[in-house]
Amino acid sequence: MHYIQLYILDKLSQAKTLRNKDMRPPRVESNLYQYHLKQLLFFGYVAKVDGFYTLANKGLAYAARHSTTLKKERSQPQVLTILFVINQNGQVLIRIKHRQPFIGMGGLVIGKMHRDETVFAAAKREFFERVCETAESIEFDYFGTAHVVVRQHGCVISDYIELLIRVAVPNDILLKSKGAFYDINAIDRCRLSPGVDELLDAYARQTTFVEIETEFTT
Repeated sequence: MHYIQLYILDKLSQAKTLRNKDMRPPRVESNLYQYHLKQLLFFGYVAKVDGFYTLANKGLAYAARHSTTLKKERSQPQVLTILFVINQNGQVLIRIKHRQPFIGMGGLVIGKMHRDETVFAAAKREFFERVCETAESIEFDYFGTAHVVVRQHGCVISDYIELLIRVAVPNDILLKSKGAFYDINAIDRCRLSPGVDELLDAYARQTTFVEIETEFTT
């Protein structure tokens, strides 16, 4: 986005309404400023109401992610559903990751929540997409929340708010993709993705909230 448009959005992020002249950056020609203001109006970031300007829907969404200190959208934790798929023997499903980050390492069933999606709708979508699409009478139980931050050499690789869902399945479930059930206390923790070890411990302790900060080493 052009710096003039960012300037306008920054100004409107700090006020309910503004006049045209209140949003114009210093030393910017009027024609150039008006062009970028019209672009924001056209694309639904800004609206004009009774002679004043205010943030429209897209502008409000921008403001929700905007940092007044950084003067730009800021990185925020992503919201994920984490599925502890547990069979009747109390074993947990571990799948191998086939993409970065942490490719080749074991992990739980994980998926990003979509907009306008409930927690259980997201969990069920991920289950039927990644685990089994023909299972019936499957129970989904929300049991906790985790905040997981993974760093490598001080750089944040991933930052997730994770909603922890227990999914009870029969022993004879037909898995849609590769994966295997393991006793929680017998898993080779060294081969798990960062943070999964701590999540399994939290599940075993029935912890309802866990804060995890871990370092990823290759």
